[in-house]
Amino acid sequence: MDGPPAQDLESFLGLFLPVLSAGSVEDVLAAAARLAGELSGAPAAAAFLVQGEELGGEAWFPAADAVRARFGPHLRRLAEDSARRGTALTAPFPPGLEEGGEPRVLLLADGGRTLGVLCVACPPAHGEGCSRLGGLVAPVIARLAGSSEPEDDTPLEPDSD
Repeated sequence: MDGPPAQDLESFLGLFLPVLSAGSVEDVLAAAARLAGELSGAPAAAAFLVQGEELGGEAWFPAADAVRARFGPHLRRLAEDSARRGTALTAPFPPGLEEGGEPRVLLLADGGRTLGVLCVACPPAHGEGCSRLGGLVAPVIARLAGSSEPEDDTPLEPDSD
């Protein structure tokens, strides 16, 4: 059976390590945005945490303010609308923003609950890059779900002697 060389597979799997080993939800968001941007070759990728029907934290790749200023309004609106409706929505970029490109929105949902939204500004003729993003969703969901479990605040009962 032919497959990718082991070195390529190791490199590909190594891209997921920051997502899977992140120490906080914020780190997961940053790693997910970076991974989406690197896999897709997109000029911008953003990961948004969803709390209820509202967006919470967010992370961008690249993290430059210019990227947020350029793509933020459109991708944030798509993320907000998708979170409220519980389905990935899309709308073309406004004229002049990313000619020929298209936004890709992926819901990070687990058990009917939307935990986050991943938005990518897919470049024109994105081909394989943006289509591979579906494989990214499963480990991100698992990591977000693990990080968002409520903590047990039940106080321990003192031993009675």
